[in-house]
Amino acid sequence: MKTTRMIIGVLLAIVLVGCVTQADSYSGQNPFNKPETMSGYGDGPATPDPSRKQTPTPMPTATPAPPASAPTLTAQQTDADEATISWNTVDDATGYQLQRQDGNDPWAPVFGIVTQTDTSVTHGLYPGKTYNYRVRAVNDAGEGPWSDVLPVTLSAPTATPSN
Repeated sequence: MKTTRMIIGVLLAIVLVGCVTQADSYSGQNPFNKPETMSGYGDGPATPDPSRKQTPTPMPTATPAPPASAPTLTAQQTDADEATISWNTVDDATGYQLQRQDGNDPWAPVFGIVTQTDTSVTHGLYPGKTYNYRVRAVNDAGEGPWSDVLPVTLSAPTATPSN
């Protein structure tokens, strides 16, 4: 009895699949096998119908935005008068602006142009003097926020004792 039910079920499934497949093969076809016109009737070659012309819809484009976050600065003294300033990269940035402030002087760019690196070696610094640094990410849409200010003070070189 179980075997008979299973055979009947398989046969029924085959018949149903065949019906669906056959119905799908006829959908969208001209049953008279004639070339269709733009009007949908099979009475001759297709001719353009201006009333049925569709204008393609343009794809929306995203409005570019400046970088949303600020880099984080770090510094390391690399010589008596030199420090390496580094920062993490920021998503959507195409470059960075690094500025330095000496004491209470105005902020000045370390680079004359926007740089695409994430490190700068600054020379000519005086030991014991504090320099403030800040950086921001930029792209074609504008500038992102400035980083927190990083004060950098180089230590004076230590004299080596002579024997």
